[in-house]
Amino acid sequence: RYTTLTESFEDLVQVDELNIEALAVPRSKLDLENQAVPFIQWSDWHVGKTIKRSVMNDLNEYNPEIARSRALALFDNTLKMVDLHRKQNKITQGVVHLAGDSIEGYLREHSLRENSMTPIEEVTFAAELEITGLEALERSGFFKTLFVLMNRGNHPRLTKKMDSDDYRMNYETLVHHMVAKHF
Repeated sequence: RYTTLTESFEDLVQVDELNIEALAVPRSKLDLENQAVPFIQWSDWHVGKTIKRSVMNDLNEYNPEIARSRALALFDNTLKMVDLHRKQNKITQGVVHLAGDSIEGYLREHSLRENSMTPIEEVTFAAELEITGLEALERSGFFKTLFVLMNRGNHPRLTKKMDSDDYRMNYETLVHHMVAKHF
């Protein structure tokens, strides 16, 4: 490991010695004036998780119906926030980060007993919700270009630990594939 780290350090020193300067892109300041790019992050929906009201002293609960309701409210509020900022900024592009854990999966043993859905059912439900939200952004007409970044969470994994080839062992890979294929 020491040898590998030493080699990596030497590579970085060589790159630094090249003294590479940033490419200067000529742009008029007028092009950038009042321009904004919203960065929208949607994550941790855990759509198949169930939390019973009785377990939470009648103060809270969660289930797929509440997950859907919250997702729809999130899409609506996202549009309201972008529209609010459009009043003072030129917005033509946006970034949506689907940051993972859209599904609960079976990471914890109690999820096998308590989840409202199996991971496979969660995959189709989460993909449906993400597509609904992205279509709402698309229909809004606020953006000429919308970039979508996707990360897998740790809850949908099939392994005890996340590995470098996690995409092969994570249900969220299917969610992302379904969303990408739709668009």
